[in-house]
Amino acid sequence: AVTGSNGKTIVKEWIASATPRNVKYVASPMSYNSQLGVALSLLMIEGDEQVAYIEAGISHPGEMERLERMIRPQITVFTSIGDAHSSNFTGRRQQIDEKLVLAQGSQTIIYHGRYEDLARRIAQTYPDRELIDARDEELDRLHERSEALAIDARLTAALCRRLGYPFDAATAKVDVAMRLEVKEGIASSTIIDDSYNSDINSLCVALDMLHAQAMGRRKIAVLSDIQQSVTPERELYSRIAEAVDRAGVDRLIGVGESISRNAALFGCEAAFYPTTDDLLAELQNEDWSEAAILVKGSRNSRRTSVPPSRTPLSHDGLGGRSESHALQPRLFPPLPSAPPPDHGHGQGRQLRRGRCRSGSDAPTRGRGISGRRIRRRGRRAARKGNHDAYRRP
Repeated sequence: AVTGSNGKTIVKEWIASATPRNVKYVASPMSYNSQLGVALSLLMIEGDEQVAYIEAGISHPGEMERLERMIRPQITVFTSIGDAHSSNFTGRRQQIDEKLVLAQGSQTIIYHGRYEDLARRIAQTYPDRELIDARDEELDRLHERSEALAIDARLTAALCRRLGYPFDAATAKVDVAMRLEVKEGIASSTIIDDSYNSDINSLCVALDMLHAQAMGRRKIAVLSDIQQSVTPERELYSRIAEAVDRAGVDRLIGVGESISRNAALFGCEAAFYPTTDDLLAELQNEDWSEAAILVKGSRNSRRTSVPPSRTPLSHDGLGGRSESHALQPRLFPPLPSAPPPDHGHGQGRQLRRGRCRSGSDAPTRGRGISGRRIRRRGRRAARKGNHDAYRRP
């Protein structure tokens, strides 16, 4: 099982990509790490797999105990500890102890010593287990990655070594679904959509991606307020300003009351809008041509009703509502409408399982893989052609 404040999906996808072709495995699709997402992931197991990679995430006390009873992992990987989803905990100690519940039945625990509080608490709680500090993993070319991605790469390498699998540093460049999706925008621009989560650690990873994708073009960052953080506001936005400066961002567009209050901390060319509506009203005055644009927000208010015939720009959480539907005709070129699916066959999104890592039946982030289907609403939804019956957790 893989858990942590950040990096869960990245590590899970990388280890799945590194699994040898002759090893049969199952992995949680995308970021299916909630109470429902874990249950759906476990339902994909047929019983003859050699390994299962299950991602587990929590946002409230007591949730990990239920996930531990469901997963019962033999190996637990702790990716990080940070501000993401920390607002419902009384402090860092409670947050760490809650996550450590997942490893209470594990023989092996893998972590990174960079997170000293987490490493110390693991050693105190589970002194009789096999403890592996991924900081000791020696990998080439990690200087090309941000610190967060370098840590994720070492965690993946440590898990590969524990499972007896070879690890290639090139694996650490595999794209991850729902994170850092690169899309073609209007006026020869490139959109980096990182609308899954918003916190300082994931922002640093996203800014690193922006720098890599820019290739000499202007770099524009559209950032929303970070709402789930226990760090004092002034300190938080000072760190964000430093990260933006290090990434060489040419223009910053901040949306939200908190980031607007701290506008003076940012040294680059910038514009700030208290709400999403204010940004939309001025959007036509922004110059997006031939730029690399990072859109960073959270998924808390994600709209699920965006028409599938267009590629959405989901920078949710900006101003407290999703403006993906409002922005998509402005920032994305129009795409042809897709024909409606046939009714009566259980359409809608489906979970499917994977068998090997490459070839014609390679995993494609949990979608389009041959195998057993899992339906949410059963035959009634299929008969009615209810394509919204399945909702991603």
